[in-house]
Amino acid sequence: MKKYLTLFMLLVSFGSTATMQGKEKIYARLLLSENTDEIKLGAKALHNDLLTNTMLWDLAAYQLSVIANKAGNAEAEDTAAWLIKAIGQSQQAKYRIILEQLDNAEQNRKLTRYLTQAINKLEKTTQPSFDVTTFDINAVQAALLTGPDKAEATQTSFDSIQPGTELAAVLDVLGQPDGVGQYIRQFNRPFVGRQSFQNLRLSYVNLGSMEFNYEHDSWRLRTKSVQAATDISVVDQQYQDLLSRLLSNDRVQVVAAAKEAISLRLSDTEALDQIGQHIWNERATQDRHQADAVAWLSKVLAASGNGRYKLLLATLGEHGANAKIVKYALNGADKLPTDDNPFQPVTHSEE
Repeated sequence: MKKYLTLFMLLVSFGSTATMQGKEKIYARLLLSENTDEIKLGAKALHNDLLTNTMLWDLAAYQLSVIANKAGNAEAEDTAAWLIKAIGQSQQAKYRIILEQLDNAEQNRKLTRYLTQAINKLEKTTQPSFDVTTFDINAVQAALLTGPDKAEATQTSFDSIQPGTELAAVLDVLGQPDGVGQYIRQFNRPFVGRQSFQNLRLSYVNLGSMEFNYEHDSWRLRTKSVQAATDISVVDQQYQDLLSRLLSNDRVQVVAAAKEAISLRLSDTEALDQIGQHIWNERATQDRHQADAVAWLSKVLAASGNGRYKLLLATLGEHGANAKIVKYALNGADKLPTDDNPFQPVTHSEE
């Protein structure tokens, strides 16, 4: 009896509209991402959490209709599979027709299998079905800017959060983060090999980032990383989250962010200047993980194509830089043109 009562309450909740708040906004930001893997993480989160906000599920169905058209893309296929699984778990009949339409057109056996399973979980209904053509994605984006999320992160509140804290509790203390995305955690397992796990990442500009893994039916804080003690609020807002991760003390996060910056060919001078200063500040590190992270930052400067950073990279070895950092810096300097206005790092009196 309890099982059916719970299901009834879930279906009633799905029928009502609500403004987004707390982790609903986190999931929506994942689903709105231009990164297919982050959309997949949003689908996994919905599948596990079964939140009751209909706007989220409509967004998931909309994204499924978009991603399902990217035939032949393995990444998109995997994301579509998770969206299908999540929508099936919602038990909302309004999505049955869109799944049936995809099933009729789908040639991929993997997706066909997931579609069949999801459709079987959704009852037929005479009620209006979800219509992709009338879905207003702008309304979702507007909902992210409203709501009761009034907490604002400070250094003290960020430092106070302890490992194991649930996501909802973190958001109550710190408010909405500046950046939301994935954190790929890799492990070597005996007799299995190297495995990757897709965790949740939140970042707070000028403070640091948090990694959450899903356990005990909720997202819980696994680790925190700290951003370098520099104010990046002067950088264009669209680059602040990326820059905060590039200036992290977490090598794994720096490498992932560096690959993203290289792919984007990050060219914002203020952001690149911050990276150049960070390379200078950390040039003499003897920590092999930090040295690897700084070496990747040299690649970011090289990929920018901006000769402003050629002199910095070419002369690090003359200023006591770590051998690994020098190696990558020199390689990057060779790729850059000469510039009449070279970057000049701020030096401390003891240097």
